[in-house]
Amino acid sequence: LGWRVDPIDEVTPPSRIESNANGRQHAARFSMRISDFRIHSIAMADPPLRSSYGLHQPYALRNVIELESGDGVVGIAETYGGDQPVMALEAVRGQAVCLGNLGDFRAAEQILRPCLEASLATHGEQSAETGDVMLSLAETLAALGEHVESFGLYRRAAGIIENVRGPMHTRTAAALSGLGHVERKMGNSPGAVGLYQRAIAIVEHNHGTPHPDLIHYRGRLAMCFVEGNRLNPAGLETIEQSLAEATALY
Repeated sequence: LGWRVDPIDEVTPPSRIESNANGRQHAARFSMRISDFRIHSIAMADPPLRSSYGLHQPYALRNVIELESGDGVVGIAETYGGDQPVMALEAVRGQAVCLGNLGDFRAAEQILRPCLEASLATHGEQSAETGDVMLSLAETLAALGEHVESFGLYRRAAGIIENVRGPMHTRTAAALSGLGHVERKMGNSPGAVGLYQRAIAIVEHNHGTPHPDLIHYRGRLAMCFVEGNRLNPAGLETIEQSLAEATALY
């Protein structure tokens, strides 16, 4: 649906790394508002074996989807071609654009639940598509405070994404971080520590340091350490690391 909800106490817009006039890197924040939704139906050359429909023909049909935010950032995805996928996409156009912002989590839930059912029916449980939709629904439910159902979906999504995309994929890190958030909200901060530590290790492996996700994950990890003992040395050390990364990044 063109957004990602960080399962924290407030909504964090996505970011990208840019450089300011002094050459220092910082994270540019974007609006999450969906301002436009475009569908492009295309045909591409297909070798004379089998097309995506299992037919012997020279072209395969695909649909390219563009989502544009209020800041002009465009996200692009592609899916099955043909009239039926276009009709299904057009059916949610108004919902996607009219949501306007991430404040209406309940409306997002109403869209994501049938999307998850459709993905399970089309792709099965062990697929990247199902894992991503399940993760989005878990994030939305966490934002709504429905932690019990969110926990179950996070745990399933984390297993699916790790199996399909690999244990060191950044989406695996996002699922582990979300699961840790719900663990902490349900009173199990010690159980969240290992999840955040794995998420941090994955981001460091893929992006190095500093990185915006590391600041976020370390901040959540520090909360786990200091809850019940605000002078916990591990928590204070984690906070110092996060501050150092934020200083270098911003």
